[in-house]
Amino acid sequence: MADRAVLELRIHGINNTSPESMLDLPGEDVEKFAGDALGSFWRPRSPGVNAPTQLEAYSWGGMARSSVGGAMGIGRIVGAIARIGWALLIPFGLVNVAYWSRRFDDGPDPGQRPGRDGWRHGRGAASLRIAGLMMTLLLAVSATSIALDLIGVQCYASDSTRLCTNLPSQLDFLGSLTQSRRLAVLSVVPVLLILGLAMLSAVTRVRYEQPDPSTPENSRKKPEASEVTTPKWPILSTQGFWAHRESTKVTSRMHVAATATLIATGTAFHVAFGRGESCGSRDRFFSAACRREVLHGDGTVITELVVVAIGIAILAFTFYSVGFRSDCAADVPRRSSRRWVLDWGPVVMGAVLFVVQAALLWRDQPDPKPRQLLGVAFTPTLLLAALLGLALAALLWRPSVKTAWDGLPTALGLGFASLVIVSGYANSIRWWFPVWLGAAAVVLGVLLVVRHMVAEKCKHEAWNGGGPGVLLLTAAAFAMLLSSAVVTAAGDWLNGNNSASNLADGVSGSVPDLQVPLPYVWSGASVIPVIAGMFAVGTYAFARSWRGRKALDDGQPMTANAAGFAAFAQRAERFVAALAALSAIAMTLTLIASVRALTPKHFGSSCLATTLDRLLSIGMWALAGTGVLVIGLAVGGTAVGGRPLGLVWDLICFLPRTGHPLAPPCYAERVVPELAARCADWFEKDRGERAILSAHSLGSVLAVAVILSPRLDNHRDRVALLSYGSQLRTYFGRIFPELLGPRVLGCPPCLSADLRTPDPWARERCAEHGPAPVPDPRSVHGLLAPGPRWRSLWRRTDYLGFPVWTYAEDENPVDRVAERVVKVGYLYEIQTHSGYPRTEQYRSALTELSRGANGPSGPAEPGADPSSAPAPQ
Repeated sequence: MADRAVLELRIHGINNTSPESMLDLPGEDVEKFAGDALGSFWRPRSPGVNAPTQLEAYSWGGMARSSVGGAMGIGRIVGAIARIGWALLIPFGLVNVAYWSRRFDDGPDPGQRPGRDGWRHGRGAASLRIAGLMMTLLLAVSATSIALDLIGVQCYASDSTRLCTNLPSQLDFLGSLTQSRRLAVLSVVPVLLILGLAMLSAVTRVRYEQPDPSTPENSRKKPEASEVTTPKWPILSTQGFWAHRESTKVTSRMHVAATATLIATGTAFHVAFGRGESCGSRDRFFSAACRREVLHGDGTVITELVVVAIGIAILAFTFYSVGFRSDCAADVPRRSSRRWVLDWGPVVMGAVLFVVQAALLWRDQPDPKPRQLLGVAFTPTLLLAALLGLALAALLWRPSVKTAWDGLPTALGLGFASLVIVSGYANSIRWWFPVWLGAAAVVLGVLLVVRHMVAEKCKHEAWNGGGPGVLLLTAAAFAMLLSSAVVTAAGDWLNGNNSASNLADGVSGSVPDLQVPLPYVWSGASVIPVIAGMFAVGTYAFARSWRGRKALDDGQPMTANAAGFAAFAQRAERFVAALAALSAIAMTLTLIASVRALTPKHFGSSCLATTLDRLLSIGMWALAGTGVLVIGLAVGGTAVGGRPLGLVWDLICFLPRTGHPLAPPCYAERVVPELAARCADWFEKDRGERAILSAHSLGSVLAVAVILSPRLDNHRDRVALLSYGSQLRTYFGRIFPELLGPRVLGCPPCLSADLRTPDPWARERCAEHGPAPVPDPRSVHGLLAPGPRWRSLWRRTDYLGFPVWTYAEDENPVDRVAERVVKVGYLYEIQTHSGYPRTEQYRSALTELSRGANGPSGPAEPGADPSSAPAPQ
């Protein structure tokens, strides 16, 4: 039996607090008693003799922020490469977050039947996974633009003379090869890039995504057996929710296969349509001369056309397979049938096609005539259009709940993107361009009007129910930013003394005379208004917060500045909305400029041409600065083995990577089962009486997942939760309503922060919540009541912490306001997001929970304060 009856298990948040800081002890006074470098349990070496509580801490930051490699020699180089790889995964992680923000066909109503169709389940499940695949292909196309287009085609003359003097000497062997053979050799570069990311995914899958201990043993031996499970409510209590190894493994193979297929199709397209001059430019591609040249081509042209047709068919099959696999997740009812054709068909066919096309390229044949890789030049435009269309459609996936409207949002979004694409090619008659573009504007207007009509009913959800769209817009913008920065930086370096803006339309007579696909160039120019717009929004919000800071000090003038900064930072949801809106405008303008092939040369020597040239030059510098920043963040922490932008990782890696298999690994797939197992061991092996999960910030989200875990079904009535600095209700509850929303938490809903008022929560404070909700017995509050078994601390100066019930202090069954100024040693310090365990309110809540953590589970009375209930005997 345990020496102490109560276990206080502390769980850190996004700041990756060290074990000694969590335990508030010197480093030499703490010891690790279980775990490894990624996740570990710690305790004091010499606990107090009469201490009523056994204090422990769980450290999980290594899972979210550690990387491969080492601090010396080869390890340092490997670490730098791995960190660059991690930086490239950020858009994939945002797509995964968007996947989990969609509306599920699930709820507390027992009469509601969950949907069983993987394509329609949750409205957008398959579409978001397809968007994730397009993100992967966008990254692959960026690598193709550098390796195959710039180096393989444009850097060498028709007689294989090297034109790019900046090419490293290690690539001199390429000059002895024909263009087709250079393409055959360099085709492996983008495939190896995506394969490397897949291997990085596999490494993390082995290290983090271990089989869920709550899953039956026979299911762990046969991962496919977990596909017969049916979602429960809450979703987080579903058996095997934190075990997605099989789905991740299957879809990652498909992403690699799609990359190989796209590269093979692109090179075949270049050879088939580039044998003469008639198809060498976009303006001539649909001409009669181009058709005659292709139709009367020799056997090589016919063979490559067959490869193109087969490649398109395989890509379509792969897209379908990725979408169909969207029902292989814990939130979807699944079938137990094995789908070998869908799982392995795209992989085998893509690999065979890639090898066959490489062999065809290696044969001696005349070099294609065009000075750019035809099969790649327009692909970024198509991918950007599709991503933009899906993102705009996703703005309506949550609000549109009627079955008759299921296909309308996607039809409007993709219709808008298609009309913009068509407008670029309907230029045989001058007025066709404004007609098609006007039609696109009408479709976009309809989409936005419908969005405005249905937004009010989703006011308690992030971005008024537009979470999937906002996150997908942000992911697409970030993906284009990274791709454009890398491609234009490489092109500018290879282009010698030419200016970066010359990458848009080249310089006649210059050697070399390189050009990159226009979406990459115009993305640089569009960065400028996005930065300016965000600066304006941030300045306005900061001015409003700072001007009203004295009204937020609650009688403590010395904390006014901290409260003002917290008020500014707490408007994060509005900032992301502004970023998504500006990014949507920027991507739309980039798309229009790209399909119209707008460059400064089109305007002659006019003032507009000069303005565009300067705008592109500034945009190139902005992209170059972004590239340097990304590389610096990626490589800068190599010595300590950390990942770039660690704070971002903590936030986007909480959920399983069901939306994108190459997304950063989900640390919760290991953290939640380990914490649940420790609590179960405390009751079953150590014979403890109570366990208190003391969770800071993001740790409170992990603690809620632990409480809902099936592993604690027999012990949940002896578990209590002490959260502090939490974002449960304000961020996670609004972004993921079906996972952590008001019904799941059992608390009142929450409005968004206001951008216009000094106090961002003035509207929330004035809102009439009515009677306190009667929580579902299965909700978190229902499971932790009566007791008391849940207390949560917050303070005005916390820029990342909020109440989990309401801002009202009266009749609040959960929240307590923590003091802002705490004496540390001999000095008084203003506390913001940390330091809660040092407050009197923390000690009081801990004492209260220690006495009440063994009450029976059940729903609380509306408006009742659990602290008024007598302590159980």
